[in-house]
Amino acid sequence: MINLKVFKTAPAPVMAQWLGSILDRVIAAAKLPSYPIEVRPTGRLSAWTEAHDFAPDGRLCMSSKVIFWQAESIAATYLHESSHRLLDGQEVPAHGAEFFCINAILLLRAADHFDRNSLEKLSLYDFADQPEELENVEFWQGEVLDWALKTAQELAATETPAAALAAVVCARWQLHITESHKARQKAVFAVQRQAEERQSLKNSVSLFRWLAVLGWTSFLLVVSVFIFK
Repeated sequence: MINLKVFKTAPAPVMAQWLGSILDRVIAAAKLPSYPIEVRPTGRLSAWTEAHDFAPDGRLCMSSKVIFWQAESIAATYLHESSHRLLDGQEVPAHGAEFFCINAILLLRAADHFDRNSLEKLSLYDFADQPEELENVEFWQGEVLDWALKTAQELAATETPAAALAAVVCARWQLHITESHKARQKAVFAVQRQAEERQSLKNSVSLFRWLAVLGWTSFLLVVSVFIFK
């Protein structure tokens, strides 16, 4: 006889009370919806967020090892996964510029619930996906970091609900890409124009030298004619 194992999720009121004592004020500060948490074995991952089709109630999955985590790690993980949930349905990279910006906004809003600078909870992993629009930009990480942190500082101070951030941030990123592309094209044209001007100046100098040589040659020829006439 096969020993079939079957598992199912069930409400966990005691854990909900404990996690609520850590997260309720963080959620309120970040202006987030209160996404449910499913505590379960997650293997090598600490947490993940399924697409809405697989989690209709918007739940976030967190490792059963959460009971060993510090409060700030729980808060940072919840905000990280909530950032994924907010971007659900947007056609953006999992850890791209938009995600990094939203995560930074949530951390800034919840800054009072972290002992140190809440942005220290961000890492290079959080914007590891190179934007398609910057595939030919060598140091694209710097551009993403600069844009995301500036935008996050601005939006964190607004009353915009977290649920509305995805549309705002995605629109801001596309505007930045358009302006950045124009700026790079302008820089390329400026370099090309400088090269053309240098070449034109070089040609002018060469022509002047040629005319000067021709002039001196003509002068010497005329002098020679008078001398030896």
